[in-house]
Amino acid sequence: MDYIEIKELTVFAHHGVYSEEKYLGQKFVISCKLYLDTYKAAHSRSLEDSVHYGEVCDLIHSEFGRESFDLIETAAEEIAAKILFAYPMLKGIELTLAKPWAPVHLPLERIQVVIHRCWTRCFVGLGSNVGDNEANLDQAMKLLGEVPMIRDLKESDRLITDPWGVEDQAVFLNSVASFETTLSPHQLLKKLLGIEDAMGRVREQHWGPRNIDLDLLFYGDKIIYTEDLIVPHPYICDREFVLIPMAEIAPYWNHPVRGRNTRELLIELNLSK
Repeated sequence: MDYIEIKELTVFAHHGVYSEEKYLGQKFVISCKLYLDTYKAAHSRSLEDSVHYGEVCDLIHSEFGRESFDLIETAAEEIAAKILFAYPMLKGIELTLAKPWAPVHLPLERIQVVIHRCWTRCFVGLGSNVGDNEANLDQAMKLLGEVPMIRDLKESDRLITDPWGVEDQAVFLNSVASFETTLSPHQLLKKLLGIEDAMGRVREQHWGPRNIDLDLLFYGDKIIYTEDLIVPHPYICDREFVLIPMAEIAPYWNHPVRGRNTRELLIELNLSK
């Protein structure tokens, strides 16, 4: 991936754990790689098709000193987020935040933190069969849109479906949401569970009735198998109420395990009935 690199921009700010650091301030050195496709700008010769690195430097200089954080990890996260949201054409950023005057009291050149953040396309299944199903999905989409580091949020058409797993319950209203995020898979899972909790979901029966259900279906092309998270979701290929909306908004999205896109998986599921 192409990138624009800003090397060792010096900024004076008041980040640090100790009171002297917050009061007196100190020098910080910031470098970043801004990942984007430079082809269009190279051929159009227009700055509008690229990132104005002078403006990025000004943004870093003004925003980095606006607040005081104990940890440079927090300061790095904040400035990376501001840059990513300020320039939608960016695919990601690598940011290095160095602290040359770190109070270590030993000979060293600098202490620094390096973070990598990139936009990843994700898909989340939404479902409800308790209460006002339309209002529940509306509220879930609203809360999803309010999650920091989520952009380009879209929703498929909603469809009424028979219950899956436990059949003796009311019909569901289902859809799939698509968005980009820089959150890690487990950070995103925590946000999804937080939305369910905020909406008052009660977990009494596996696959039982619920006012809201948010399932992380895909996190880019990653394959994750941990105790609390499996991605892609293990039941995608068995659920028509997932594949129909997925085929609507991302028909050629490839399942990294099955090696087939969502449209092909839907055809296979229908043929197996």
